[in-house]
Amino acid sequence: MVAEGYREFAFSTSWNFRNSGIGRVLMEEIVGLGFRKVELNYKIGAAALETIFPMVERGEIVVESVHNVFPDIKDGRFDTDSRLLGYEDEELRARAVELTVRTVEFAAALGAKTVVVHPGIVPPSAANAANAAGGGDYDSRLKALYRERGPDSAEYRSLYAEFRAVREAAAPAEFDRVLRSLEEIAEAVERRKLPVRIGLENRPICSQMPDFSEMKRFLDALEGSAFGFWFDTGHGAMQRHMGFFDDRIEAAALADRLVGMHIHDVDGVDDHFAPYEREGLDDYLELIDRSPVKVLELGKKNMREAVIRGADALIRRLGEYRSARR
Repeated sequence: MVAEGYREFAFSTSWNFRNSGIGRVLMEEIVGLGFRKVELNYKIGAAALETIFPMVERGEIVVESVHNVFPDIKDGRFDTDSRLLGYEDEELRARAVELTVRTVEFAAALGAKTVVVHPGIVPPSAANAANAAGGGDYDSRLKALYRERGPDSAEYRSLYAEFRAVREAAAPAEFDRVLRSLEEIAEAVERRKLPVRIGLENRPICSQMPDFSEMKRFLDALEGSAFGFWFDTGHGAMQRHMGFFDDRIEAAALADRLVGMHIHDVDGVDDHFAPYEREGLDDYLELIDRSPVKVLELGKKNMREAVIRGADALIRRLGEYRSARR
């Protein structure tokens, strides 16, 4: 039975995709929590869809969104943290465009409103090679320093400044390639008259694209297309904690372009906790209220009880926010 308060929220398979390769089993677990709307994440394969499509057709579930690349093709070159739409290799870039359009087609067939896209990363060769001797990629090292010594430590500030310089030098060429890919996707979606929005998501890893400045530039260039802003609360809070920007201000400035949200709580630079189990989500209630698609994107670390407790807390706080605005 669908819980009354949960009706406006979708629940992502990020929480349970590891539990079974059978789509029906995954959907029944989510329905068992009290949700009817779902987001199918990028780990859902074609085999799982064989039992998901009939559930959609019977009205047992509603697919609100899917996450690119979908369904899963098990090719790391095109996974969620890959360079994807910014490859210098033209064959790889064209294939990424093709796979993203394919995702939109699947979304349309499932009746989904939105596709979530991670466009790419500022080149790993540039972003990581400079500090490889120092023990790995910038993001991992910055987060380790955050946990061990804090963001105000001299070590953190030094590495942060080094990273910003490396990223700013490498980003322009990557931006241009990603934008070219996004324009090709927008043209294909319009040509095929696919009734699906595409959300560019803010990212949790500092070398990933887009940051908020890049997000605005992408959306400005793609004005009038299927593309919009997909806001992830946990990613935003983590990047704020790390000193990159204030996600609350930046997201509010893009609110008119909002097509959906991933909602989850954070603890410092660790995310995907159930709502109100760590730092809370009060700063985001206005955006959650106005978001066309609202997805709880939780990690497997959340026990069933925590999921329900967190969802109930979010619904209660959102209700209080709405009542206060009347």
